[in-house]
Amino acid sequence: PELLAPEGYLGRVKANGSHRADITLGQHVLQQMSGLDIGQAVLVKNKVVLGIEAVEGTDALISRCAHLRGNEDKGGVLIKFPKTRQTFQADLPTIGPETVAHMAAYNYAGIAIKADSTLVIERERTRVAADEAGIFIIGLKEDV
Repeated sequence: PELLAPEGYLGRVKANGSHRADITLGQHVLQQMSGLDIGQAVLVKNKVVLGIEAVEGTDALISRCAHLRGNEDKGGVLIKFPKTRQTFQADLPTIGPETVAHMAAYNYAGIAIKADSTLVIERERTRVAADEAGIFIIGLKEDV
């Protein structure tokens, strides 16, 4: 249990209204995809889906979509939730310091994860990396 994401913000950076709208859209997309067993993550910016995770994994999704986020200072949210019928014995959604570093390298704004259902590797190191990069991480209890 101590490895699972808590509810609320992990760090001092907060999502704004635009980010919240992106998170809601991302949750809807993941919910619709869930039965197809495609992936656990989606990248959304300004209510536009930039990419959906498939077999390539989260880091490749982040890299693949970087050029689609435009030249703004910061933007785009990674939404990563377990599938509807996700087994908790294998393949839980996971983030950690490397995820944050990858997001920071491409100037994304934040990460939304499912509280109590997403692994956060090296939580304190992940929190510090997110704060230093100006990236929010939020654990959400409720689905949309």
